[in-house]
Amino acid sequence: GGTELLYAQAGYADIEAGREYNRDTIFRMYSMSKPVTAVAAMILMERGLLDLEQPVGVFIPVFLEQQVWEGDKKVPAKRWMTVRDLLAMTSGLPYGGDPSCTASMEAQAVFEELDSRLYGENPMSTMELAERLGQCGLAFHPGDDWRYGTSADILGAVIEKVSGMRYSEFLQKEIFEPLGMNDTGFYVPEEKRHRFAEVYECTSEGLKRFETDNLGIRYLQKGAPAFESGGAGLVSTIDDYSKFAQMLLNGGSLGEKQILKPQTVAFMTSAKMTPW
Repeated sequence: GGTELLYAQAGYADIEAGREYNRDTIFRMYSMSKPVTAVAAMILMERGLLDLEQPVGVFIPVFLEQQVWEGDKKVPAKRWMTVRDLLAMTSGLPYGGDPSCTASMEAQAVFEELDSRLYGENPMSTMELAERLGQCGLAFHPGDDWRYGTSADILGAVIEKVSGMRYSEFLQKEIFEPLGMNDTGFYVPEEKRHRFAEVYECTSEGLKRFETDNLGIRYLQKGAPAFESGGAGLVSTIDDYSKFAQMLLNGGSLGEKQILKPQTVAFMTSAKMTPW
């Protein structure tokens, strides 16, 4: 009924400093950014500004010329990629780094350039990344298969185009501010950095700090980034994200704030995959 029955915490936000995790510890959400991006798309759909059957190319024209890798050559896509494909990850857009997939390695080259420009005077923007990935070949024809990949990043660029504002501004206005998610965003302000968690990886020598820029996201997350990743870029806290999750559990509202209609939440959270 919206009442917290149990809260538990464990572990350290900063091992070296002995700083334990707390309710207000700010952490990198990585792929838990994706549900937020899906809700943003649903908001625009409710308002009649975004149709799930619209081709992505309506908003980012390069996607109208999409090609697909078949063996060692590219062929024209059988149909346009749609907004629904982005939401369901049936777009054919892969993440980089899979040597067995030519499309993945082509995407990897784009992300390597993105990373190389992160700290320069000409960083890659959300829309530029989308346009660059749109020029890459797909792993399969849209709708023919499913693959976890960069679909949510492209969807963030689509939301920018439809809303006429930066993706971060849209999220702040339509989701974070109404829900009181005051510690959620694409970077950590200086006055909150003492609450920011470190990331660690398991090595043969034990836990070590993992301080690598990942998927075009600056590890330190200082200052507003040019690329606002709808798939992995947000930071948040336990309490902030619980407000977002509770809103969905409540059918689209939290307190007196309504983000989505109950029917939209039911549609968003229902199965969309084909039987096979």
